[in-house]
Amino acid sequence: MLVLPTPQIAAIPAGRVRLLAREKHTAQAVTLVRHTADQLTGAYDQRSPRYLAALGLLLLRGVTAASSGGDRSATKDFLTEAKDVARYVDLDRPDAWANFSPTNVALHTVSAAVTFGDAGVALETATPGDPRPLPPADAIAVARATFNTINKWAAGISDTLAVGILCEAYGFGIPTAVLPYLNSAQAAHPAYRQSLDRLREMGVLIGSYELHKPKAGGGADRFRWEEALELLVPRLSPRT
Repeated sequence: MLVLPTPQIAAIPAGRVRLLAREKHTAQAVTLVRHTADQLTGAYDQRSPRYLAALGLLLLRGVTAASSGGDRSATKDFLTEAKDVARYVDLDRPDAWANFSPTNVALHTVSAAVTFGDAGVALETATPGDPRPLPPADAIAVARATFNTINKWAAGISDTLAVGILCEAYGFGIPTAVLPYLNSAQAAHPAYRQSLDRLREMGVLIGSYELHKPKAGGGADRFRWEEALELLVPRLSPRT
């Protein structure tokens, strides 16, 4: 019999949840998250960082699925548990293999509020007692940035929380870097080149990703996440 480590037990359903939600089977996705999380929650002060990251990612996938399906109760339950897990994460950054951190929980909190039609008050109400649920940004890295994200951002189409933050960042003068991730066929479209030109005019720092071929499995293995820091660090002022 094959016995999987706990992080893998959580990671496998997380992938399935994402697929179910993408196919609009949100009720099934919520049930899967509940069933798996019930077996893994608790005793967080005794858990490893990988355990916490895997469970946290599963819960955030549940938030996305539940909010997409209009299930406010499940959304609230998953967010509450994810916030509890996040209290035991030492560093406010994603693990190398699982995108989970306190800030990511805050982002999902606001995103869920927007999904439920609370866009006008999302930033004020997502975290009780805080005027804004996200910490002020010293800089922003957009990675991996898709063809759609880059074009919408450059055109000022603020139809999602993430792109809305990017559009506001220009007005606030926040140093921003973007690491594109797209194939050569997409990059050949005139709109993409125009979007990059517009972002450069806005002072956005553009990464040097080598385009991958269409339908060739992508280029994740050679994506240089660290380039975001290489671009942004020289633009940041030392903290006093």
